[in-house]
Amino acid sequence: ADLKPTDVNYINAHGTSTPLNDKVETLAIKKAFGEDVARKLKISSTALHREFKKALSGLTVVSEIRKYAGEPFMSAYAPLKNIDGFLTAVLVIEARAGFFNVLSSLKKRLLLFSFINLVLISLTALFLFRMIQRSMHYQAELKDQQHLVELGTMAASVAHELRNPLGIIQGTNDVIKKKYHAEKDEIFNYIPDEIKRLNRLIDNFLTFSRSPQLSLEPLYMDQITEHILQSLPEENRRHLILSQLPDTKIQSDRQLLEQALLNVLLNAFQASRSGQAVALNISSPKKNRLRFEIIDHGTGIPKEVQAKIFTPFFTTKEQGTGLGLAITKRIVDQLQGTITVSSQKEKGTTLRIEIPDLNKKS
Repeated sequence: ADLKPTDVNYINAHGTSTPLNDKVETLAIKKAFGEDVARKLKISSTALHREFKKALSGLTVVSEIRKYAGEPFMSAYAPLKNIDGFLTAVLVIEARAGFFNVLSSLKKRLLLFSFINLVLISLTALFLFRMIQRSMHYQAELKDQQHLVELGTMAASVAHELRNPLGIIQGTNDVIKKKYHAEKDEIFNYIPDEIKRLNRLIDNFLTFSRSPQLSLEPLYMDQITEHILQSLPEENRRHLILSQLPDTKIQSDRQLLEQALLNVLLNAFQASRSGQAVALNISSPKKNRLRFEIIDHGTGIPKEVQAKIFTPFFTTKEQGTGLGLAITKRIVDQLQGTITVSSQKEKGTTLRIEIPDLNKKS
């Protein structure tokens, strides 16, 4: 009852205080301070803030951010009670909420920082995954290489041991043939053919087990094709189609290249039906680089097999050793080239070899 209008003040954003009767409604003042006080106050037509009403009921309230003249403001309302617990005043504080602009900017920066961190973490995880995957691949390759070295060493040892018995068999065959004058007996022709086949097999084992030193020389395509034709069986030679030879001259190992091409051509003829042609296309896709394409029209290579054809000792032939294409792949790697295969079922296979000028690369 002793509360005067001037005892309840409103502190605005500029730090000045104005009478409470500029901010309250009559009913709320009556409820809080009594009818005598409310009668003495001049109540403005401005509606009482919801937060202020809550403060009149004894609650401390912080308002939402409101904009006045484009500036953000926040208000705080705190009820002030006397020692008897009765409401005697309401403390209202308004202040610019400009620091929320800083918070908003900080929030955006945090979001950006989080996004960048997420990207970096993802990239790091991807990098680590690739490194682990590559490491596992290298470990598997290393194990395969160690296994192949052991097989190569064993093959070389066995091959050398087989040379002498084959020589004895060949000599014995010749002696028996002369002794019994059996030049026309097919069995005496069959034995030398099998000895030649076994010698080729031994040569393959020895070739695979060695890492020969490269002997670089200029490659002349006419000489290479001539040597290949001479090495092919007569039946295959008649069905080989040669493309026009390029003028490009590079330096590489002629003997190794001829061996690789001959291996692929023999495989192509074996995969083709009798009498079918096999094409050898030689081109120069880039300067100081040669491309060899061997094309057959055989039954094709199944997709699940294509990835294995260069694996040592892998073969789908009953009498194959699985070393022909493996040796070819090893030779191409030594020549710092590439070898790829594309095949379609019942349409044929194209095997492509590309080699660079080793003189330019060195």
